[in-house]
Amino acid sequence: MAQLLGAAAEWAGKIYSGGWVDGGGPTYAAAEPATGRQLAKVGSAAPDDVRRAVQRAREAQRDWATTPYDVRARVLRRAADLLEEHQEEVGDWWCGRLVCLATSLWLWVLRRSSVRPPGSPALP
Repeated sequence: MAQLLGAAAEWAGKIYSGGWVDGGGPTYAAAEPATGRQLAKVGSAAPDDVRRAVQRAREAQRDWATTPYDVRARVLRRAADLLEEHQEEVGDWWCGRLVCLATSLWLWVLRRSSVRPPGSPALP
């Protein structure tokens, strides 16, 4: 966790919108729900920030939908690899017990999934 939060200067008080930017709303203290420990100061979005985010998400979804299955699968498997690789780093602030269990289950299913669209190539 220290490594991740140690880089907080880049994103402290910011929102992510294609990069770390000031949001239209105030900053607030993000706390770990189970302990109440303050993790960082984060930014908040105003309605205009949300509208821009929705538009970007719509555009990204159209691009994602046209991406071939094998490419999307590689992206999701890489995400699973990164979660596993950094699980100790993010575990303190990201995982309550239920979230950790759900994440572990998601990773297990993703790794073992044989569900593919018809005609899709097999993946490692």
